[in-house]
Amino acid sequence: MINTSNPNKFYVNLLKNSSWLFSGNLVNSMVGMLTMVITARFLGLAEFGFFLLAQTYVLILGLIISFQTWQPVVKFASDPVAKKDLVVASKVISVALLCDGLAAWFFGALAVSCVFSYGDTAGWTSQEKGVLFAFLLVIFVNVSGAFSGFLRVTDRYSTLAKGQVQFSLLRLVLVTLVAISDGGLVEFALAWALAEVYSHIYICVKGIRAFKDTFGGSFRLSFSRINERRELLAFMLANNIDVSIRMVSRQADIVLLGLLAGKEVVALYKVAVQICSIPLRFTDPVYQALLPQFSKAVADGQEHECRRRVVQISFAGLMLFPVIIIPYWFVGAPVIELLFGAQFGGAYEIGFVYLFALVGAMAGLPYVPYFQSLGKAKLCMWIQLFSTAIYILAMYPLIASFDAVGAAASYVVYYLAWLILALVCFARRAA
Repeated sequence: MINTSNPNKFYVNLLKNSSWLFSGNLVNSMVGMLTMVITARFLGLAEFGFFLLAQTYVLILGLIISFQTWQPVVKFASDPVAKKDLVVASKVISVALLCDGLAAWFFGALAVSCVFSYGDTAGWTSQEKGVLFAFLLVIFVNVSGAFSGFLRVTDRYSTLAKGQVQFSLLRLVLVTLVAISDGGLVEFALAWALAEVYSHIYICVKGIRAFKDTFGGSFRLSFSRINERRELLAFMLANNIDVSIRMVSRQADIVLLGLLAGKEVVALYKVAVQICSIPLRFTDPVYQALLPQFSKAVADGQEHECRRRVVQISFAGLMLFPVIIIPYWFVGAPVIELLFGAQFGGAYEIGFVYLFALVGAMAGLPYVPYFQSLGKAKLCMWIQLFSTAIYILAMYPLIASFDAVGAAASYVVYYLAWLILALVCFARRAA
């Protein structure tokens, strides 16, 4: 187990682990942006808008059924891994795999049957059905969460980073081949989906190998009685509800824009969000590395040190905002038109408003990992529920009045509400 009694050791390990994820995210962001540029330019504003809507519908389904099992595995497998307890670690991973597998296959089959049953009634064309089927492929293999968590517990962040790079490069190659061969909407959807299928398979294979390296024995499915894993299941259920609620805040804007403003506005909004989310690609590795570090520190009785680090990281995240907003103000518009074309120039104004949501996102970076390291998944769920309720109340009138700019403004409302609630809960725990 990592010695967290040394105050600097926490940041050394956090920097080491997040740097691997950062390198993967850096390549993934650059290659991913190029992939999106190629897709947007070849499909055009209207078809790209439909492509994004179909992708969003399937993504919403994936988030609803996902238990985000990497987080409970990190929480409950850290101690067995430290003690080299193969039996308990196998049971934790097996329960997570079972939940992911049952949800993926049941809801994936249900979604496919719905497309077959109601597609004609809804007036979907064969091309539209093909795009949905292509993206639904990802649902059936969405079972890598448990092994993703295990790779984090065992500090195999380099493996995760290499997987990110391979995934993004494969997607770029497939999309480029489709573009060269003058493929259509369905082919572009397949190119994006197949690369993601590969990423899930990669994580599972690497996770199984890491298990054998850690314990000296092969991974075998091992299930406990429900009452023996009640705490794990409760954490997992609360986490699933939290993620499902979060799905509303992350995807409902695109769905509502599609209904109220049309596919072209969806395309502009998505481009703006993609560009403005680049800073989060750099902070996300820190977010992912924080839960394992906090969990190990709490297990060592260092909760007070964790609180101090939460404050430090939150303040550092807040200080990054001026570094982001000022360059965007001066060069955002020409860069967007250079990359995506003049027809996407309207994304600049949307992005400028959206960037203010990063104040809450960056300052709030350490709070969820900290709460989860204490086993407070339900607290995260309630924070998410209340902030999302505020977001929904603000979203419809803002989108109805200002289209995509209103959607961006509603995101600002959401993140500020979430940050205030997280700070209140954090302060109350100290009282």
